Amino acid sequence: MNNSLEMKKNNKFEIQKIYIENEQTELIVKFLEQLTINSNRIELGKGANGAVYAFGDNRFGDFCLKKVHKLPLMKILSIEEEHEYQQEVLSLGIATPRTLMTVLNHETKEEFFIMERIDGYSIVDTLKNPTLLPESFNYDQFFKKLSDQINKLHENRIHHRDLHAGNVMINEYGDPVIIDFGSAGKHYISDEDIYLFECRKLIDPSKGIYKTVEQKVNTDEENIKVLKEKMSHLR
Repeated sequence: MNNSLEMKKNNKFEIQKIYIENEQTELIVKFLEQLTINSNRIELGKGANGAVYAFGDNRFGDFCLKKVHKLPLMKILSIEEEHEYQQEVLSLGIATPRTLMTVLNHETKEEFFIMERIDGYSIVDTLKNPTLLPESFNYDQFFKKLSDQINKLHENRIHHRDLHAGNVMINEYGDPVIIDFGSAGKHYISDEDIYLFECRKLIDPSKGIYKTVEQKVNTDEENIKVLKEKMSHLR
């Protein structure tokens, strides 16, 4: 049976769109089947706009699941827009995990991303547990490479705009991998403030009422300084 058809016949989940054809489609089918087993779900990271999960079973080690909150706190890109950024970033020779497909849960109407999984840990993880750092990690080299990546993105008008410790991974070789381009933007106008965001502010928690406000976020360079300070003990 065709694997794509097999996935679409799944009672609970349906593939909305395939962005990257993957030779491990059969494994992704099994990954989808495991989405209902919450007890086996591992949270890899959580932010204002969503959360990323993986499963304890090593068979699914190449994939992770990203769930975007229905009411994210910051204005974020559509899946299609973020995928375009991922492709452009990769074309610049900068590693970032790609969205493979989007899946709809018919019962909850929630949309999920199936994404490539990085063999490594976020800076947040390594600050909590330093033993996760690879032996090859070098503080100065790491931040030189991270700064070079950000400079290259900026030269091509791309600004990440959410470069916190959960969005910078350290791979098995001790190199930086920038993830989550859902808040990225392109700077076309010289006097435009690319770091001024539309955010949702909770004004009535009991009724879940928000209002939209403009909020300035840290620049990518400012966030790198914050990350360097957090990891300064590794110098």
